[in-house]
Amino acid sequence: MRTYLLGAAVAAALAVGVPGSASAASAPAHEAAVQHLHGFAQLGLGSPALSPDYQITLRMDANGRGSDAHGHATIQHVFYDHGAWIGTVRVEVSVDCLTESDAGTDAGATTVVTGTAARISYTTPPGVPPLQQPPRDWHPEAAFSFYRDGDGHLRVGWSGKPESPTASPVATRCQAPHTGPDLYLAQGGFQLTGA
Repeated sequence: MRTYLLGAAVAAALAVGVPGSASAASAPAHEAAVQHLHGFAQLGLGSPALSPDYQITLRMDANGRGSDAHGHATIQHVFYDHGAWIGTVRVEVSVDCLTESDAGTDAGATTVVTGTAARISYTTPPGVPPLQQPPRDWHPEAAFSFYRDGDGHLRVGWSGKPESPTASPVATRCQAPHTGPDLYLAQGGFQLTGA
């Protein structure tokens, strides 16, 4: 059994990681001996520093191998204005794939988790006009990648929902994200175990 940890305190144990380049993101995924990816982390936009303007969190519990995977992931983006909460976007994902994408570099492979958005919700504080909720029957594919970039930073790639239900998909099952931000792991981490 092998165990890989992604987190600031255990950066030396990282064994999944390549730069999130377009060529790496489009590399074909293959089913690796991966059984379980779990953890919780706060993520940063543009740097691993936490921001007073937002809080992005990811909770992951994925089990299985390749397209036989299952589990749940929740990514949440909370927005603040001068310390006051102004809204939250939350996407709950039903996992459908857990694999590794061979990036063809010495840095190793990128761990990839994909799934369908089981629920997408927007919330605002009392007294603020509510945002229009997406259709309940809209379940676009979402994708996450876990890797170390060329500067040694731990990163989480994310392709979530398209702009609208009529827009083209932004994620493909069992493939690394090809759109969306590559977030920095700021606090917490994820553990990957496999045979």
